[in-house]
Amino acid sequence: MDGDRYFIEVTAYHEAGHAVVAWNLGARLLEIVIDVADGICKHNRLINFLLDPEIMSDFQWRRAEKYAQILLGGEMAERVFEPSSKHTDFDGDSDRRELNDLASMLFPGSESAATEWIANMETRSEQIVREQWNALETLACELIVHRRLSGDAAIGILQGVGLAAPIRTSYTTINT
Repeated sequence: MDGDRYFIEVTAYHEAGHAVVAWNLGARLLEIVIDVADGICKHNRLINFLLDPEIMSDFQWRRAEKYAQILLGGEMAERVFEPSSKHTDFDGDSDRRELNDLASMLFPGSESAATEWIANMETRSEQIVREQWNALETLACELIVHRRLSGDAAIGILQGVGLAAPIRTSYTTINT
């Protein structure tokens, strides 16, 4: 397989992973785009990085956890799709850097607590990816063909393979 086609496939699975995890956790999908250079999954899950972890509400903690799982959705999908993927250095990935920044903000001065929390978020995100693999794979295949899907098209694909609409909790836009 040539390099561009391989990159497109891995990127499609990566962005589909973000989308499926986001949709499963109640985010509204807005658009998914891939090309030979990059990909993006736009959804409405946002975390305020100015929150003080000592005064965060339970809602804010759940929101941070959902955001972390969405950030990890792409990486988890890549690992399931291609365990021997050429893209194995996730530490340099922008999603992973953002996750590490979030964990550092939530657990200031406690690297071990941050590491444990990230491991928990990885487990949760991977579980969603594995449970929803058929929907994720269908979405990735559509991305490979079309390269751009509106949120409504992506939702239609997910609902067409039996992934029910989750309960909505927020409507602010972010990109991962």
